[in-house]
Amino acid sequence: MGGYGKDRDGAGSKGGSRKGASTGKGGSKSSKGDAAGRGYASRASDWDAAQLRNLAEDRPSRPLDLARVRPQRRVEAFPHLTVAADWPESKPPRSGSAFYLPLIWTALLPESMEEASSSAAVAQLAQLGDGRHFHNGAVRRSTLEDVLKAQVYWRQVFSGWEDWARRMRTAMSQFVAQSGERGLAGVVAAHVQTTSVTAGALIYGDLHALGALPHISNARRSPDQDAILELDFAVRMEVEASVHTLFVQGGDVIAAETAPLAAAAAALQAPAGQEEKTLGSSLDSGGDEPEAATVGLGAAAEKSVSRWRRG
Repeated sequence: MGGYGKDRDGAGSKGGSRKGASTGKGGSKSSKGDAAGRGYASRASDWDAAQLRNLAEDRPSRPLDLARVRPQRRVEAFPHLTVAADWPESKPPRSGSAFYLPLIWTALLPESMEEASSSAAVAQLAQLGDGRHFHNGAVRRSTLEDVLKAQVYWRQVFSGWEDWARRMRTAMSQFVAQSGERGLAGVVAAHVQTTSVTAGALIYGDLHALGALPHISNARRSPDQDAILELDFAVRMEVEASVHTLFVQGGDVIAAETAPLAAAAAALQAPAGQEEKTLGSSLDSGGDEPEAATVGLGAAAEKSVSRWRRG
């Protein structure tokens, strides 16, 4: 099962290639995405086209504002969630790896630098994938510090981001690998050993901002991304519906200045156990009275999620 479809160009092994894509600890591939505010919306394309365009361009002259407060759009399928309404693309990529990889690594890695020395995920972040995997050495490898810095960006893109990471981390803590290793270390041992295609930008479509993450395999023979995401199926469904909403055009939009309180109000509708987390993070930024904002996407999201799944 899986959203969008797998990254189909790799075999998921530690070596070999197919259709020009390396499937081991390195490789390159052509592809789709969003880079530093530029949109490429002509048609659905491969997962990393925008970051490859970004790689070919000169580095931006001005720094990216990761903490910019963005206008929001409600996810009708999950009314307690919102997504950035100013996304520069209108067609989703065929694979969701550009979103899944930052979320998976966020959940795998420690929440502070103080915990880094004892983390199996930090060690794997530093060594998984060779120079070819990182666009033939043209892109630097993201660090734990980069991942921590990126959280403010992803929280502006998806209101559920922090909660998703927390819930995924909880599911990972209960995992037991065939080797007997448990928890996050067990997930790393079982599912964070192999790469496919090329490293993925930590900031969507921008390989320069905070580097790139090892692309945990989601090839047919090593569907590790799917295995990790399905540790909490409810989170996966929320992420897929949110990603679909991200590419919606038109409809009602919550203005950026009112988005924080609108998210707080939506938190009151969150499923049991999520209200405190969502409400707490929403109130931090302040704001004015929220406007009602919904998009008629419930049926569309359900249909699209069904289409993305492989059964």
